[in-house]
Amino acid sequence: MLPVPADGASRLTGVLPSALASMTGGHGPFDLPAATSAVVVLADGLGVHNLRSRAGHARFLASRLARRDVIRTVLPSTTAAAIASFATGLMPGAHGLVGYRVPDRAHDRVVNQLSGWDDRMVPEAWQPHPTVFERAGAHAIRAVAIGGPATATPGSPARSCAVPSTCPARGSPTGSMQHCACSRTAPP
Repeated sequence: MLPVPADGASRLTGVLPSALASMTGGHGPFDLPAATSAVVVLADGLGVHNLRSRAGHARFLASRLARRDVIRTVLPSTTAAAIASFATGLMPGAHGLVGYRVPDRAHDRVVNQLSGWDDRMVPEAWQPHPTVFERAGAHAIRAVAIGGPATATPGSPARSCAVPSTCPARGSPTGSMQHCACSRTAPP
C-alpha cells in the first residue's frame, strides 16, 4: 500500500489561497497572518529532497527549512497538474488537468499540456475554474506574474493567468508562472 499523507497535511493547493486569505482577512489553509501584499516564488521541480541534497547550493533556503515548512504536491505530480492546482487551489481531480500528455478529443490528437498549446485549444475549455488570481481581482487585489521569455508568448503555458483586467490573455489553463505578487494597490 502506498503511503498517504494525513488529510490535514499542507499541500501545494493551499499556497495561493492562503496568501489571498491573508490579504482579505479570511482564513486560508496555512493560517497566515494578515498582510497588505504577498510575494510567492514558485520553483518548479524544487522539492524538499532536492533542496536538502543540494543544501550547499541553496544555503539561505536550506537553513530556514523546518519540518513544518514542507508541503505536499498533488497526484499526479506532473508540472501541468501541479501548477494548475497551485493556480486554482484545486486538486487535479477537481480542475481536470490530470496529466502531462492528454487526448484532445475535439481534434483527434494527443497534446502536451505544457508546450502543445495552439490556436485550436481554448484554455477555459480545458480548465474552466477561476484561478486564485482571478479571485484576487474580485477583491480589488492586483496580481502580477513575472517569468522568463516564454511568459510573453501568446498561448504559452507559462503565460500568466493573472487578473484578467491586468493580463491581456489568460494564456493556458495551468496559469503557470515563475513569480507572482499581489497587492491591494490600484492597477495603473
